[in-house]
Amino acid sequence: MSVVQPVGTGADVTKPEYQHFIPQFSLRNFSHKYEGGTKKAENLYNKTKVVNVMNLSEDGPRFIVKAVKRTFGHFDMYCDKFALTPTQKRHVESELGKLESGISSILQKILPACDDDTDIISLSRHEEFVLKKFTFVMKYRSTLFFERYNHTSLRDYTAKDKHKLFPYMYKCSLQRPVDVWLDNLMKILTTPFTSTDDYVNKL
Repeated sequence: MSVVQPVGTGADVTKPEYQHFIPQFSLRNFSHKYEGGTKKAENLYNKTKVVNVMNLSEDGPRFIVKAVKRTFGHFDMYCDKFALTPTQKRHVESELGKLESGISSILQKILPACDDDTDIISLSRHEEFVLKKFTFVMKYRSTLFFERYNHTSLRDYTAKDKHKLFPYMYKCSLQRPVDVWLDNLMKILTTPFTSTDDYVNKL
């Protein structure tokens, strides 16, 4: 993969985007039509599905409703000006979209079986791999991992594997710790699967 370049300007600037760390297709399985509440809320949620979420930001936890398209996510999840360019963000989201499309069909196979109390669900090796891959990618792209690598200089990187990171960056021609995060994520997303052993060796 080519070296990640610093953030550009001009045509590379985009509007803020809301990015989900729990995919919308998964949230829709728990969604419902908004009912009750104020007239203002009814108008707000008139044409969108909502989910019940636990609000921990106020005094005492309580359930509230949030639109599926605006919960369990952040605007510009990778918004640090030194991190990813808008083009790189779009590339990541495009590859994530492909993975989510594949996992969606698998979940549509699993969820009805769960509702019917089916003891055994048959998945192909490829479907099993996609499910594992999706789970790992969701964890790796989380705020925890991103903030670990989100540095423009190795001097600012504080994780215990710092002594291993520099030789790896030099070997792969990566300039910043955040480049390692992006490079790893894209390799995980784009490496084709033929067998588990082959996939691990390629990575």
